[in-house]
Amino acid sequence: MLKTFFFAIALLDTLLLLFTGIYENNISATGQGIGYLFFMTVIYLVVSREVSFDYKAPLYLKFVFIGWLFAMIDEMVFWTNNPLFEGVSLGGDLLLTTGSYLLAHTGWYFVHKRYRFSWFEALITGGIALLIGEEIFGGFMLVSPVWGIVLLPSFIFMHGFHMVMPPFLLRNELCEVGRKSTIPKYFWGIVFPLLGYIVGAVFFALGVSLGIN
Repeated sequence: MLKTFFFAIALLDTLLLLFTGIYENNISATGQGIGYLFFMTVIYLVVSREVSFDYKAPLYLKFVFIGWLFAMIDEMVFWTNNPLFEGVSLGGDLLLTTGSYLLAHTGWYFVHKRYRFSWFEALITGGIALLIGEEIFGGFMLVSPVWGIVLLPSFIFMHGFHMVMPPFLLRNELCEVGRKSTIPKYFWGIVFPLLGYIVGAVFFALGVSLGIN
């Protein structure tokens, strides 16, 4: 019931954003609405069809690679209407964010080595972790708190999109690892990826100082 309610609110938020963007001829809002719908559709199809990833490689490498790959898809979808900063190229955006995403998913991996999450728990927990990270560096909700609250489920989907993919696509291998499902998993599920994301900002700063844009 909680999943149905969350999906319903997120879908309504997204349709509201899309309608507003089209009605006001706001390309940014329209693009974001389309992006949210895309993420929800992909998550739904992957989860409902129980898609899995089967390739011979160390679990850590597969986990982080899948997370990074879908994070890059996230960045590409939103590059035109929500770039990293004004004037950044697509290549620059992807390169400058790679460090943060690799470290965020490294932290996320170590959480999943110890704790068991359902796909929905991973979506919410991981989405909140990266949303907090974006707030630290972007501050969208602080600039527009009302819209931030209204669109919170959609924001969680935006970041949870690439956070849910590694543990779900690799769920068969993770099931072989002795893990537990206790309340602390939510705390560490936010803290570890968030710390990785923040530390990864060092690479972003280094890239900017080297003139990458």
